[in-house]
Amino acid sequence: MLDLISKRQWFLACSLIVVVAGLISVLIPGGLKLGMDFKGGWSATVVPLVTVAPNEGETLTIDQVREKLTDLGFAEAADGIQQLEEGKFSIPTASLSDEDQDRLKEGLAEIGQVEAILTLGQVKQTLSDLGFSQAAERVQQLGTEETGEFFIRTPALTIDEQEGLKSAFEQIGQVKDFRLVDPVVASETVRNAAIAMGVVTIAMLLYIALAFRKVRNPFRYGTCAIITLLFSVLVVLGMFSFLGRTMNWEIDPMFIAAIMAIMGYGINDTIVVLDRIRENSTRRIAPEFESVVNFSLVQTLTRSLATGMAALLTIIAVYLFVGGPISHFLIALFVGIVASTYGSIFIASQLLVVWEKREWSRFLPRLPWLQRSKE
Repeated sequence: MLDLISKRQWFLACSLIVVVAGLISVLIPGGLKLGMDFKGGWSATVVPLVTVAPNEGETLTIDQVREKLTDLGFAEAADGIQQLEEGKFSIPTASLSDEDQDRLKEGLAEIGQVEAILTLGQVKQTLSDLGFSQAAERVQQLGTEETGEFFIRTPALTIDEQEGLKSAFEQIGQVKDFRLVDPVVASETVRNAAIAMGVVTIAMLLYIALAFRKVRNPFRYGTCAIITLLFSVLVVLGMFSFLGRTMNWEIDPMFIAAIMAIMGYGINDTIVVLDRIRENSTRRIAPEFESVVNFSLVQTLTRSLATGMAALLTIIAVYLFVGGPISHFLIALFVGIVASTYGSIFIASQLLVVWEKREWSRFLPRLPWLQRSKE
């Protein structure tokens, strides 16, 4: 039978090294970089520039376009018509609803050729040219490709930068909902999320201790599960701290959502393993607790790996076909699920054996109180 318990010192030592390295990266300034949602900034929606040009062999004047818009009930848009070139005009539609924009386009199609094209590449290139390369990577497409609407977020801007951004986008489209993002709201969200995670962690500990009350030292099962959970979270934090230093990755509210999802997945995977240990301990399938744990791990190993692989393949598929603005969220999930799968096999059960056999002194031999505990 595969022996996973005899090498517990190595598993736990490797886990400790990873956690310490991650914590060092997190604690040293410059690691975890807060995104615009936490620091504040500006957001805007960019929509296509609606243009109308004469049909082939015909002419089109600004008075014709203005008259048509007035007849359609868009007097305000009629006042904002701009001539781009001879016979071609742009119409401001940013303030109109999707339904009104469709009606406007249908009406203009009766007097000329209507175009409303804006691509993701145009939006990203405009942001890059202005020096907002990170904002260009985070552009979100709203609706379908036909609508051509994009949501952008930038860091804090000076008045000149705001005007420059608006002017640049007015060359390729129209800017609407240009507004300031208040970091206070995001800060409150983080605080509430931290409180929720703390409450959930305590509730998990109490629930596991209650569910495992028929075994010896049920509190240890809950403690080992929570330690494994913290390991997964710290690994993700450490990874994003490293990526923040090397690739300027930032954390945003979706990162908080990823952490919450990782906690849910991790505790579920760990409880399955611990429950099998509880069941086999009750059945007394082996005289030594170490053997019971190893047998339980072998029984659940295939299940844990299969569940983890299924989740990872799903994340990879979404990353390949969607990616874009949720790529960081998917990377966080990927790392967290790998860490959770590893932790359920090589941390929770290993810690349980170390605690049961009072082997703490093998890891920290210089602490005298641990030596007394062992005796």
